[in-house]
Amino acid sequence: MTKTLKALALGAAVATLPLAASALTTLNGSGVAPASSGTVGLSGDTVSFDWSSSPFSAYLDFTVDATFDLIFDSYTPSSSDARSGLVLINQDTTTRLTFQNDACGGAMTEIAGLCAFISAGTAADNYSAGETIFVGLGAGDYRIGLYESSVPADGFASFSVVSEISAIPLPAGAALLITAIGGLAALRRRQAAAPAA
Repeated sequence: MTKTLKALALGAAVATLPLAASALTTLNGSGVAPASSGTVGLSGDTVSFDWSSSPFSAYLDFTVDATFDLIFDSYTPSSSDARSGLVLINQDTTTRLTFQNDACGGAMTEIAGLCAFISAGTAADNYSAGETIFVGLGAGDYRIGLYESSVPADGFASFSVVSEISAIPLPAGAALLITAIGGLAALRRRQAAAPAA
C-alpha cells in the first residue's frame, strides 16, 4: 500500500508539470516560386527551406492547435555576411507578424511585402540562429515564408514550432497531488500509532 501511495504522489507531481510538446498539427500546403531552385519542407515540428540558386521564394502553410513559440534553429548561407527575408503571417486574422523592413517586395505573391531579416551574424536588425523569434502565438492557421533576392545564392534555414501542453489540467493535477500527500500522511500516522511487533 505504501508503494501504491508513493507512486500516486509521484504521478501527481509529474502530471502537474507542463510538457514541451508538438503543437503543429496540420500541413495545409506549400509553394515554391516557379523560377526558384529549392524546396520547403516539414519534418516533425521543423520547417526548413533549402535553396541552390537565387532568387528563391517559398512558403509553407500550417495549423497549430495550441499556443506556441517560433524558434529560429539554423541558417547556413553560402556566404558568411548574407541575410535572407523571413515572413510570418497569421492567416486567421490576415496579420503580417514580420514587418521590420520592406526587403521582400520581390517575393512570390503569397509572401511579398514586409519581412524580417535572418542572418548568420548578430546585427541588431537581424534574427540569429538559436533565437526565439515569437513567444506565445495563439493557435490557428499560419504561413511562414522565406525570400532570398541574390546573396546568398544558396543556403539552408530551419525553424521550430514548439508549445507547452499540460498533460493533465492543472486543477485536476493539483487535487490529485493533495490527495496523494494526504494519503501518505495518514499512512505515517497509522504506522506510528501501531505497536512495534
